[in-house]
Amino acid sequence: MKKILMLGVIGLLVSVYDISAYTHKVINRTKYPVIANIEYVVCKNDEKTLQPGETWDNNGKLCIVSKVTAKVLYSGLTEDVITALKSTKIKSIDIDQCTALVKPKLIDANSYQGPYTGSGVWAITGTSEKDFRIDRI
Repeated sequence: MKKILMLGVIGLLVSVYDISAYTHKVINRTKYPVIANIEYVVCKNDEKTLQPGETWDNNGKLCIVSKVTAKVLYSGLTEDVITALKSTKIKSIDIDQCTALVKPKLIDANSYQGPYTGSGVWAITGTSEKDFRIDRI
């Protein structure tokens, strides 16, 4: 009887607070890879590396978000620049060696501070090491 009552209470909480619908999405709108991190109040944090333009659908957590952070792997060289360099007529430049010499650095984007209950969508934006940011959209 106690088990049935407990299941009923859990079912009521799920339906009242709609916690089963918590989904979190992070979108990388930069031209660089980023390491996105969703931190929760009680649950284990989630982390994923996102390529430029990639979206991370993080579903199934029944947790309150405390913070969303991102580190941008910034090298200053985008695929556009590398493609443009490769299309030049200059033969004395080895593009792969040049890009290997540019050591990317991890730049912290400003973080989204919670707590936040419910589903959420966050976008990582920016074009230079001084303007990377995370916004809830």
